[in-house]
Amino acid sequence: DFFPQLKDHLLTCPHGLAYNGDEYDFTDGDGNCVLLHNNKIFEHSLLQVNYTTYNLQREQNTINSLTRADIMLLSQEDEHIHPYWYARVIEIFHVMVEY
Repeated sequence: DFFPQLKDHLLTCPHGLAYNGDEYDFTDGDGNCVLLHNNKIFEHSLLQVNYTTYNLQREQNTINSLTRADIMLLSQEDEHIHPYWYARVIEIFHVMVEY
């Protein structure tokens, strides 16, 4: 099930769909349009995230799946529910995609 779920996730970008916590169901034909360059998936233990702070300064944060894996995200749920999602990063991947 990993590859169909990966392709569904990758298909959200060209379709302009924002991640909202729900999974999208694309057809097998849609999934066949997603090609992984050289059929390779790269696994990493580090992810560096660049962002702009509230006072317009550039900052960078590092997520390490081995030592600093706990993260907090702004919730996409109803505002009356808790405002953050808490997660633990298990693995970090990147792929080069052709669509």
